[in-house]
Amino acid sequence: MSLIQTLIELAVRTLPAPLQARYREEWAADLEQASQLGISRVSVLSGAFATSARLDRDDPRVTGIPSKVETIRRARWSAAFLCSALILAAGTFAVSLTSADQHLNDGVMAVSGTVTFATIAVFALIGIVNGIGAVRIGLSTFGLKRIAQFVLFGIAAVLSMAVTAVFPILGVLMAPAAVATALFLAAGGPRGQLPQQPLRTVSRIGLSAMFSLLAICAVAFATLHILVWNPLAKMPGMSLSEIYAAMYEAEQPTGVAVVAVWAGLFIAAAIAFPICCSLRRFAGPRSTRRIIVTGAMLITAVGVTQWFAGFTIGMSLADTFFVSGGDSAASGVALSVITTLAAVFAVFASFVPTPWRDAEQRYEQLHAEQPVL
Repeated sequence: MSLIQTLIELAVRTLPAPLQARYREEWAADLEQASQLGISRVSVLSGAFATSARLDRDDPRVTGIPSKVETIRRARWSAAFLCSALILAAGTFAVSLTSADQHLNDGVMAVSGTVTFATIAVFALIGIVNGIGAVRIGLSTFGLKRIAQFVLFGIAAVLSMAVTAVFPILGVLMAPAAVATALFLAAGGPRGQLPQQPLRTVSRIGLSAMFSLLAICAVAFATLHILVWNPLAKMPGMSLSEIYAAMYEAEQPTGVAVVAVWAGLFIAAAIAFPICCSLRRFAGPRSTRRIIVTGAMLITAVGVTQWFAGFTIGMSLADTFFVSGGDSAASGVALSVITTLAAVFAVFASFVPTPWRDAEQRYEQLHAEQPVL
């Protein structure tokens, strides 16, 4: 394949899916007959990119999706990227606090910080562009009043997430409401996405069991971080038994019981998750999305609450050895990263609409009487 053919294929990939087959065939034919038509292959290439740039991507005759549905889909994409940008920003702040007592490589931290900042900026830009698109398309279909309501609701949601990021304790207090909201969003609706095929009982159990196993692994990792790795990192040169003996002599609580209760609750929740998913009432066309969102949020909850589980032993270490009460082990950074990624995954699983599978068929029907261009 020549360079121009490769660039033509790139131009084709920038088009909406219903148009790709048509223009791929047309532009390939133009390239083959360019010399006979007396035009250059470069002009065919420039025309392809010009067509892609001028194309009205909001036209339902182009997308094959009704305007009302496209408005909701754009809004869902906007919510996914904007919420993820906020979560990444909050997670970056948490990582910076976690790594304050650690001697991490400055070069690695600088590169990771740059990549994270660039990702946040790109996510925010994509979210804003999709949000503007949703408003622009929605004004002609839903009307100004409905769109204004949607925009105000979105602003309120963003402000709530921002406040939660600044005051993490609010996030814990709002956890039940957050779970209910995420499941509601995950359920979607008759518009904005196509329903999926309901999962069979075995598939629901298998999918939920995978998330349960990941959650139990996260609990085990957090427990080792709180009770083993962090104390050893705080007091290098001392064994774990010597550290706990010193806290006992100083009459400081070790916090083992608190961690045990915390871990037991999450392990019980992880075990109950597949059992609940096996029930018939949890079956339905949205079961896949609900299971994925709930499982990802279960992992996120482990990471968010491990700080509270380790608070007692952290303060005991600080009072016994006169050190800081924060994390000193690199496993603390790893937990923050895992928590952030799980939360972003849950957000995308909640908001991102499913592919509009019948777009090409709709395109053919709409263009039987009237061409797009």
